[in-house]
Amino acid sequence: MDKEETKKFFRGQRNNNPMNIVGGPNKWQGMKVGQTDRNFVQFETMTMGVRAAMVILTKYHRDYQLKTVPEIVHRWAPDGGEAEKNYITHVRNTLFKSDINQTRADLLKLMQAMCWFESRYSLSQLMFNSAMLKCPLSVQNYWRG
Repeated sequence: MDKEETKKFFRGQRNNNPMNIVGGPNKWQGMKVGQTDRNFVQFETMTMGVRAAMVILTKYHRDYQLKTVPEIVHRWAPDGGEAEKNYITHVRNTLFKSDINQTRADLLKLMQAMCWFESRYSLSQLMFNSAMLKCPLSVQNYWRG
């Protein structure tokens, strides 16, 4: 793929990071060596980017007790303004609800809505399942059904 073709994709897609996980001290499994994006983590594969998001969302739900769309989105993208309100509205309208239950179905729907909002990435059931299998057992076991 040449440079012009690459520009056509959203940043999260180019980085294999469809939820735009911000870079920092964490060394994620599957991170690309030689990060060139100053703001967001770059992953070797989309599966590993989705996996990292699952790990983070599990921590939010299990450890921080963030169980509603506004709580999760505010923690994920704390803008406090119109952009955050639009994000919350998009996710709520996609899920047709605000509470996130401890089920894989709810996690999938949440992630599909967030991936689309963040980078116009359409998260499939197959990609979700592939990423879930690469997660630690504590994450796999947390999300029931």
